[in-house]
Amino acid sequence: MIMLGTKEFARRILTNLFIALQLAAAFFIIASIIASIRTRTTLYDPIKNYLDDDGAYISLSSISLGESGIEDEQTLKKFIPEVDELIAAYYAPFEAESGIINTVAFDKRIGAEYIPPLAEGRWIDFDNTDEITAVIDYSSEYNVGDVIELDYAKFIGMTEDFQVINEKYPKKVRIVGRLTENAKLFGLGRGFAKNDDFRNIYDTYVPGEDEENISFQYQPLFIISKEAAESHDCKCCLRTTKAIVTFNDGLSQEQADAAFVKLNSICSGASIRMDDFATRTKRYVFDQLIQLSPILISIIMLVTVSTIAISALNAKMGMKTNAIYALLGCTMKSCIGIYLINSLLTALTSAMMCILFVNGMRISGRLQNTIIAFTLPEIMGCAVMLVIYLLCAISAPIIYLAKATIKEQLAVSE
Repeated sequence: MIMLGTKEFARRILTNLFIALQLAAAFFIIASIIASIRTRTTLYDPIKNYLDDDGAYISLSSISLGESGIEDEQTLKKFIPEVDELIAAYYAPFEAESGIINTVAFDKRIGAEYIPPLAEGRWIDFDNTDEITAVIDYSSEYNVGDVIELDYAKFIGMTEDFQVINEKYPKKVRIVGRLTENAKLFGLGRGFAKNDDFRNIYDTYVPGEDEENISFQYQPLFIISKEAAESHDCKCCLRTTKAIVTFNDGLSQEQADAAFVKLNSICSGASIRMDDFATRTKRYVFDQLIQLSPILISIIMLVTVSTIAISALNAKMGMKTNAIYALLGCTMKSCIGIYLINSLLTALTSAMMCILFVNGMRISGRLQNTIIAFTLPEIMGCAVMLVIYLLCAISAPIIYLAKATIKEQLAVSE
């Protein structure tokens, strides 16, 4: 049956190559659309579970944190007992021989949910607190695999002339990964506007001076696990950051409103109630999906209709061959198997065409500034298209073979 299917593929080589070319183009377009959808939802997925809770989206500045004395989630809960969770970025005061290290510390609630794109290495393992591991920024002078000894500057007090007194403790940090050049990090969004949505929580790390935010002056970036740092006696405090706050379940409307008023005062007015923030966020994601779905549906319909039409024509033109197979003892199941082998070879050809095209584009550098990638979601989307194609490719032969006797098949082909 495999040999007969291969001969059938060679006999219909022109129409099979046409279908393969069309299917390869469909694979490429489907992968592009899925990659586009994935980039639009990658930043949304880590926070989507918090959008249905009562709470707020806030922007914390160095002034608001300093005046309120809010250092972390626990001190915020002491000030506002109605707070359930604070999802934010933290920092730990580390220093190297070359100067201050800019750290971004995530706890596992956000760090394990959002993995920024990496140029090399791996992301932090938030379940492992035996050692402090770090991911560095793209332009860092350090290398993946390096073990760096940093000094943790523990705050002791202040002198009479307000000079900070620190006590330094050496800590070893293993570098396990490097960010891509334009990787976005949770909590680093700058500025604040009342029409912010989930995209404003994230931003890229800029290793250069930023007059609006002193924490972004040129410093090497180390992304670490908050749990790992604290297990090594390194206290992490809130960064000047964007954050999400959720309130406890079961609060009355008056209690939730009062909690938001307190939170708003800490943030100097830079806060948005969660229902407003969630509405804009979900509307953006829905609009993006609606914009891309017609293209995806059109591609599937085009491949489906053309495959059915060509398969029906091939089945009608091949009735004499099918009749000969039947006279020689081939069952209905075997004849369908021959068509299936032919379709599988066509699909394999289309996949090879698509792979060669993508690799050629990648080698020439044309994919460097695009979002096109063949990761698991894109491969799954192409697999679904492949199943649809195979079902369409064998449906016409099944219909023709089921309705016509051997005598009728010979008569049609004459």
